[in-house]
Amino acid sequence: KEPEKITDLLLKDKHISEHIETCWGCFGTVEANILMMKQALQDPLNKKFILMSDSCIPIVSFNKFDNKIMKDDKSKIDIFYNQEQRYNHIINPSFTYDKFTKSSAQGLIFNRKHTELLVNSLLIYKDNWKNMGCVDEHYFGNILRELDSNFELNNNKNKNTFDIWEKDKIDKNSEIIFNEQSFALIKSCTNNIIDKIRDNNFLIIRKVDKNTEIDINYILN
Repeated sequence: KEPEKITDLLLKDKHISEHIETCWGCFGTVEANILMMKQALQDPLNKKFILMSDSCIPIVSFNKFDNKIMKDDKSKIDIFYNQEQRYNHIINPSFTYDKFTKSSAQGLIFNRKHTELLVNSLLIYKDNWKNMGCVDEHYFGNILRELDSNFELNNNKNKNTFDIWEKDKIDKNSEIIFNEQSFALIKSCTNNIIDKIRDNNFLIIRKVDKNTEIDINYILN
């Protein structure tokens, strides 16, 4: 939303033409993502569309990442659980609470069909979801279930993204160090932990502090 501040040569002059105001957890973030999808759809060679923030990093080589997500034409969203208080903020929901789901806000992978559905339906659903907090954790999965009756068949239950909620399943000896002042961002992560996360088939680590001590060469190997 502030292209004049971009200095990274990889990103400079790559911003989309449509800019909107965004804030943490509000619908503007969802809309900004969908506007990027709209731009990406203009390239007919794009087959998969992946949402990641600046605090996400892949933990496998590009070839392994590419092979894993391109082995099929499925969209992959990490589905979790319902939250009634958030469901109650949807205006005139078209589905009942027992159908309401929560997902990770990052590491979502969409195929071209689902990306087109999300782009084309933005104006239909936008006003109904504008009052929900943390809407990026709910919108994509629930809307796709509305638009594609076979979406459950396209959804891979194996999670793509590792975040702090998975820590106790991976890190029994507290090798992961967290910056508790910043929404528990990962501050340090050893190669041993990277191996354990890889063994659990994760492709991405979420909530990585910008000063995190991590061996990039080891990840790319």
